Amino acid sequence: MAENPVNHVVSVLKEAIEHIQNQIPSAGSAANTTGPTANTTSASTPSQSQQETFNQAVQRDFSKAFPSLGGGGQRLPLHNPRPAKRQKVVFIQPKKSWTHDFCLLAETNQSRTTSPTRLSAIKEAGLGKKRIVFPDKNAGFAKLKSVLETEYPKLKSQDGAFELMRAQGGGYSRPLCLIPIPSDGYSVPYLKEMVGASTTIYIRPMKESLSAEKAPVSLSPDSPLTECTTCNKQVPIFALRQHSKDCGAIDINSDTEEIEDILNQDDGEVMIEDTANLNSPRTSEDKIAAVNTPSTSEVKIVSDSDIPGTSKQCWLSQLEIAFPNAEKKDLEDIASIAITIDDAACLLLDKQTADKEENISLEDLIESFVEKNELSGDECILVDRETLWMDVVKFYKRSLTKPDILRKELCVSFKNEEGLDGGAMKIEFFSLALNEVKSRLFEGAEPNMVPIKDATKGMLFQLAGVIVSHALFQRSSIGFPFLAPHIYSYIVGEEEDETISKITKEHIPLDSSTALLHEFINCLETCKNDDDIHQLLEENSKCEAFWQIINSSRWPKEKVINMSSKDFLLQHLVSHEFLVSRKNEIQEFSEGLKSLSLLKLLQKNKEICTILFTAGEFQPLTADGIMEMIIAVETHSFSERQAYEWLKSYINEDEDEEFPGDSRQRALLQFWTGWTVVPFGGLAKRLKVAFLADDDTKSLPTTSSCTAVLRIPTVHSSKKGFFEAMNIALKFGRVGFPNP
Repeated sequence: MAENPVNHVVSVLKEAIEHIQNQIPSAGSAANTTGPTANTTSASTPSQSQQETFNQAVQRDFSKAFPSLGGGGQRLPLHNPRPAKRQKVVFIQPKKSWTHDFCLLAETNQSRTTSPTRLSAIKEAGLGKKRIVFPDKNAGFAKLKSVLETEYPKLKSQDGAFELMRAQGGGYSRPLCLIPIPSDGYSVPYLKEMVGASTTIYIRPMKESLSAEKAPVSLSPDSPLTECTTCNKQVPIFALRQHSKDCGAIDINSDTEEIEDILNQDDGEVMIEDTANLNSPRTSEDKIAAVNTPSTSEVKIVSDSDIPGTSKQCWLSQLEIAFPNAEKKDLEDIASIAITIDDAACLLLDKQTADKEENISLEDLIESFVEKNELSGDECILVDRETLWMDVVKFYKRSLTKPDILRKELCVSFKNEEGLDGGAMKIEFFSLALNEVKSRLFEGAEPNMVPIKDATKGMLFQLAGVIVSHALFQRSSIGFPFLAPHIYSYIVGEEEDETISKITKEHIPLDSSTALLHEFINCLETCKNDDDIHQLLEENSKCEAFWQIINSSRWPKEKVINMSSKDFLLQHLVSHEFLVSRKNEIQEFSEGLKSLSLLKLLQKNKEICTILFTAGEFQPLTADGIMEMIIAVETHSFSERQAYEWLKSYINEDEDEEFPGDSRQRALLQFWTGWTVVPFGGLAKRLKVAFLADDDTKSLPTTSSCTAVLRIPTVHSSKKGFFEAMNIALKFGRVGFPNP
């Protein structure tokens, strides 16, 4: 067994000390014998003083080697530490002002929120939404009234007679609930107590309805001016266009000297105004011309259209050449308000651009989205139906580090299936992938589904957004039309108040995790007074669970729950359930939509793209719709004519238990093409019908989905047998590709 290194070192040190001790006496003895007066006693044994000297030497050496252990030795003085800086005390000055969103209504009896279209119209009239800053957060009614009248000048006609309201419930047009008027009138502290920070306050006039006509812009000392090129007068910039229409080159009055000045000018034409119409509105028909001819000193009256070079009528021919597709009326209208022909050209360009944006369709948007991102080349993927979700996740996780694979043409192959992808296999792949996304990551009833609450699935939500983007890019889906409207509103970045207005309690999924929330909301809605609320929150058998729901929603502790705050609490609970507790999941899904820049497209075209994520506008697939997509069929025998007539009867067959609603038509379309709905812009290929040989081995229909060809059997002798064959094919054959 090897000796311990520590013990070995200790033994060596002991031997060294003994050797040193033995050397000291012999050295002392030798020294004593050399002298004539040596002491024989001291030579035989070491003296006590020598032993003490040795111990002191050992102690000294030990102290020098290990000063911290022996307490001896000299230590280097520490540098004087830098004096600690005096910490700055940051005083947070509380705000003296209060900022909130208000919306001035036009009608005295308005009881619901204004629609978005109407809201933009009344905003031009000086009404509608504004974010208002009150300099004094403790302002009483007088100061509050003054600030509101400054922001809304039309409110002055009410002389303080207005009501403040807030929206409640959900939907696009929500009912308005009156905020009770205290005896001393509305004040800022009172409003802060009654409404939340993000709740819009609606102002409703009481005396008379307010005008919704566009408010005229009044001239102020700060209004910027510019010089009119016609009359050289300083005109406010905001009034320049109207001034250009009304302005004449020279105004003629009764002063004869001005007339003489005109007559004394060189040959030419000068625009003047008809003196009889000076006090009437000026139009192009009122303009006349003064012509000074060399032979006579007379004023010749000509029409505006006859003035060469100066009339705007001469612009039309040039504008018609530059804008051949423009309407003549548009050219005339723009020429009448433009200052120069260049100005007219710019106005026409702006109008055509605006018209193009208004008329753009969803099909055009998708097409431009594809063209912008498309790359050459193919990207192939092999999918096993048994492990479909794992294959999908694996492929799209790879796309996060190699995004270019999303921009290539996708070619899909299914394991153990001989089908070749000509488009239909890709359509089925995305249909299956999106169904997996819907069933695994979203909950609720279609079409108002919301993301599940699961912090561990953030990556999967991002991949879900990538899948939706990729499916649209590959022209293989119609989007993800299963989301609740408020989820789409949140994704595209609409205002919080607009998003909350689309939430209703019906959107909350009903399961074990939300059953108690549903019960509490229903009980709270039935409360008619403060006593009912007190009984619900203090005496109900589930009051502790109800309070847990309230506290988990981050309801302000200082805010009392009573009839005045009941509606706000209901709105708070619903918005927290959707926009707070599921916020991370929604944001991850939005992050995935950024792939291929789809999110930017949605945010820029919110209204048009709504159908991609909400199913409010989808129409059922009808038998007539399918028949219109079929190319005319040529039959060459009685059996073919009979089979085709039976096919038309089958398409028009009424719904039954096996195929409720329009599911028969959708199943047939999927069996025929791979699509379950008609894509935007219609199918890429018209539907074709072919006929199988009159052979007992060919009793079931077959398809070539990529070319949209349906081959129907002609062997059946009865309609019932034909229908049974079609049902079997739709039930078992609409998924999968057994034939190449």
